[in-house]
Amino acid sequence: CLPQRARRCLRSSHFECVIGAVVLANAVCVGIEADAVMARPHDELPVVFDALHQAFCVAYFVELSLRVLASGPSFFNWNLDGFGWNILDFVLVTVSIADEVLSFILAPLARRSDETSVLLLRVLRLVRIVRIGRVLRVFGDLRRMAAGVLSFLRPVFWAAVLLVTLVYVFAALLLDIIAEEHRGQ
Repeated sequence: CLPQRARRCLRSSHFECVIGAVVLANAVCVGIEADAVMARPHDELPVVFDALHQAFCVAYFVELSLRVLASGPSFFNWNLDGFGWNILDFVLVTVSIADEVLSFILAPLARRSDETSVLLLRVLRLVRIVRIGRVLRVFGDLRRMAAGVLSFLRPVFWAAVLLVTLVYVFAALLLDIIAEEHRGQ
């Protein structure tokens, strides 16, 4: 009964819209956070960013839990079409949870300039940027619909989306690295 409810929820267009909005809001939040770091490299980020990242982590965990519940053991079946996406989502959500837990534990150490904990927090922060890649999975239906309407532009369109996503991810990463260098001076 519970797996059927989970499948029905996952097939709901409302649920897809909510998850799509969460993924886009996460992407926007990462960009705003990168800009805030560059604007004030020596200041701590506002607590609202931590709260938002925790909310995104909870939303992703709920979505992943529903998909695992709906699929059962076949979620991890490598013979299925979505296996690669399932593993990517599972790894990203698991690392995101680890990021939030370790950020909570290591934050006091990072304030005392313990280089190991600062480096670990920086690496885990990269996961927040990589989560933006979920946009490509969430909007699978949009991808198929655009292919039907604009079939001759499909390769160009998705190449542009991929390039914009890559530029955005590396720009956020570069801003984070530059801000860390400014903090160190």
